[in-house]
Amino acid sequence: MKEKEKILIVIPGDLYVRNYILTNVFSELEQLYECDFIASEEITIRASLESKSSFRGYYIVDSKMKALHQRIFNLMMWRYRNRSTSFLFRSNRTAPDFKRSIKAPYYRAPFRLLKW
Repeated sequence: MKEKEKILIVIPGDLYVRNYILTNVFSELEQLYECDFIASEEITIRASLESKSSFRGYYIVDSKMKALHQRIFNLMMWRYRNRSTSFLFRSNRTAPDFKRSIKAPYYRAPFRLLKW
């Protein structure tokens, strides 16, 4: 009898649990292959994952590594800004803007001004 090939499926967030694990998307894949699952420690929907017999545990991503990844991503985004059609949208969305910081609702205005 031929041994099944192994597949490791990484679940990085709650969205993936909801869209893939809870809807049994991997059921056919699990029949054909030996699938193991690991998940990020930041996941809050744990019961459905932990109930799987092929669940192997959680992984941790260092906060310094996340910050470094975001920095590299931003640098590369800036470097290749001429190739991107969404660069202007992303930069406008993330950059502080005085006009947007004073818009309604007014009870949050002091916080938006502090952010700006």
